Amino acid sequence: MDAEPALIATGLREAGCAEARRLTVALSGGPDSVALLDLAQRALELPDVSAREVAAIHVNHGLQPESDAWAAFCEELCRERGIALTVVPVTVVATGSVEANARDARYRAFADALESGGVLLLAHHFDDQVETWLFRTLRGDARRTMPPHRQLGGGTLVRPLLGVSRQQLLDHLCLHKLDHVVDPSNADTSYSRNFLREAVLPLLRQHDSGFEAKVAAAMRSDTERDELLAALAELDRTPLETDAGVLRLARLAAIPAPRARNVLRHWLSERGFRQPTTRALDAAIATVAAGRRVDIRVADTRLVAYQGLLHAIPRDLAPFEASGRRWQGESELLLGSGRLVAARVSGGIDARSLRLAPIGEGQRLRVHRDGPRRLVRDLMREAGIPPWERERIPLLFDGERLIGVPGFRDSSPVVGASSRVAEGQTGWEFRWWPST
Repeated sequence: MDAEPALIATGLREAGCAEARRLTVALSGGPDSVALLDLAQRALELPDVSAREVAAIHVNHGLQPESDAWAAFCEELCRERGIALTVVPVTVVATGSVEANARDARYRAFADALESGGVLLLAHHFDDQVETWLFRTLRGDARRTMPPHRQLGGGTLVRPLLGVSRQQLLDHLCLHKLDHVVDPSNADTSYSRNFLREAVLPLLRQHDSGFEAKVAAAMRSDTERDELLAALAELDRTPLETDAGVLRLARLAAIPAPRARNVLRHWLSERGFRQPTTRALDAAIATVAAGRRVDIRVADTRLVAYQGLLHAIPRDLAPFEASGRRWQGESELLLGSGRLVAARVSGGIDARSLRLAPIGEGQRLRVHRDGPRRLVRDLMREAGIPPWERERIPLLFDGERLIGVPGFRDSSPVVGASSRVAEGQTGWEFRWWPST
C-alpha cells in the first residue's frame, strides 16, 4: 500500500467522518506528520472528501533544546502552505514516566482544541502499530493495538496511515521534496519503546523474513478480539451505568470479575484515561466486591466510590487557586478548576463584587437566621458536592465575610441567612460547573 491521498478518504469514511468540513493534522514537524499534512491537503481534491480546509496543531512539550525551533519550523511550513496552525505549549509532569506524561499532556491539548464534530488526523503508521503491539504485549496489556479511530473530546481522532510503513512515508517525502525535523530523543534507547524500535525489531525482522506478515495477522486477531470484548462490555455496562456516566457499585460487584475488569477497562478508555494494568484492575474489583471504601489510584486515574456510585477522575486534580479571584458582575468566569455562572433571580445574594477563595479549615456559615453556624464542609456534603470537588469549588466572600457556596451543577446554592436579599427582590445566584 503506497502513501496516497485516497488513504485519507478511506480513513474518514471508516470513522464516519466523510462529511467533515475541516481536517486538523497533529503536526510535530517530524517526517510522518509532514507527510500526513501533505496527503491531507492533496485529499481535498478528491471527489469523495467533503472537507474544504486543512488546519494543524503543534504541541510544544518544551522537553528538548530544539522544541521552540520545531514550533518555528511548523509555523513556517504552514505559512507557506496557507494552513492555519495552532501552537499549544504544555507543561509535562517531571515525576514518573516522561513518555507517558508527555503523551497525556499532548492528548489533553488535542481534546481541548478539537471543536465539536471536528476531526483530528494522526500520523501513526504500520511500524508504529507494530511497536505499540509488541510494547503492550510485553507489558501485559489487554488492549494491544491502536484503533484506527476513536472519540476524542467533542470530535474524532483518525489514524489513516496504519497500513503504510515508515519507509513508504519517507519515500513520499523524497518524491515531493518535503523537508522535516528530526527529534534526537527518538534514538535514545533508554526509553523502552525506542529500544524496541532500534534494537529488538531489527533483529526479529532479520531472523524471520515473514515477521511483518505474522505480526499483521496477530494484530488482526487482536483487533477482532477487542471488538468482541467491546461489544460484551457494552452489554454488561448498560445496566450498570447512570445517565451521568458513573457506575452502580452494587451491580458492578455482582458480575464475574473478568467481565467487571472488561467493563472498567472500556469505561476508562472511553473517558480518555490511560489503560490500567490487569493487576490494578484486580485490586479495584476486589475492593468493590469486599464492600470496602473505594479510593484507588489506577494509572492516571483515581477510582472513587461516592453514594453507591463509582466515579473516575484524573489522579491529580488541581484545587481552586489559593490566591483567589474577584467576581465583579460577570455572567460567567472561566477558572482553572471550573466555570462560575451568575444569574439574576428572585431572591439570591445582594452583591456587586465578591471575593472567590478556596475552602479553609473550620469555616462556618449560618444558613437560617435562628439556626446554628455550621461547618461549611458539612453543608457541602449535604448539598451533594463530592469530596474531591470540595477543594476545587470557590467560596463566596464579601470582603472577609463568608456569605455562601455556589450551587454544584444543578444543586441549590448554599447562602448565608444575612446575605439574602429581601423577599420579592432580585439578587445573584451562583452555580459551579467543574472542569471534569
